[in-house]
Formats: sequence, structure tokens, C-alpha cells
Amino acid sequence: MQTQPVGGAGPQTYVAPDPIGVAGYAAPAKAASVAPAPTPQHVQAAIGEANKTMKAIDAAIQFVVDPETKMTVIKIVDTANNTVLRQVPTQEMLEIAQALDRMQGLLFSQKA
Repeated sequence: MQTQPVGGAGPQTYVAPDPIGVAGYAAPAKAASVAPAPTPQHVQAAIGEANKTMKAIDAAIQFVVDPETKMTVIKIVDTANNTVLRQVPTQEMLEIAQALDRMQGLLFSQKA
């Protein structure tokens, strides 16, 4: 590692170069306190507001909470015949999540 001389007459001071550019680096600020998780009532209220807004602009998007998995489901619905065109997460993924929950419950009951 080479150093660079600094200064004029008199004793010389050597300053090591900054090869990776960290001299001006400032550590990130500490994260603020984490907000508490929303309650199911807050989620339902937000979903109701989103659905109300979508109806007002005649959009075919629905937000629902799956009762089994408690996951938020977004559906794009054809308003003409009320059929689901697209759903996130898909129905298959919801069924997989339900099966995993059941298997996890069996695993814990067998361990106990």
C-alpha cells in the first residue's frame, strides 16, 4: 500500500489513500421503531375502502381476505358476467397454503 506525502517544508506527514472510497461514507441511520402489525379490523376496513373506490370508478378489481389462510386475495373480475379473469394468489396456491397449514398442525400434534 503506497502513501502520499502531504505538507511542505519540515517533517512530512503521510496519508494513506482511500482505495475503496469509504472516507465519505456515512453509516445509515438507525431504523425507526417498527409500526405494529395492522389488526384484522383495520385490514377489513382498508379492503372495504379499496373495493368502494374501485366500484366508484367502475373497475373490475376486488380485494378479499381468504377465510382459511387469512391471505389477501386480489381478483380481476369481468363485470359483464361476474367471472374471475385473474386472481393473485391463485386458487391452487391458496389450496397449497391450506394443506401446508394442516400438515404443520399434524406435525406439532404428533410431537406433543
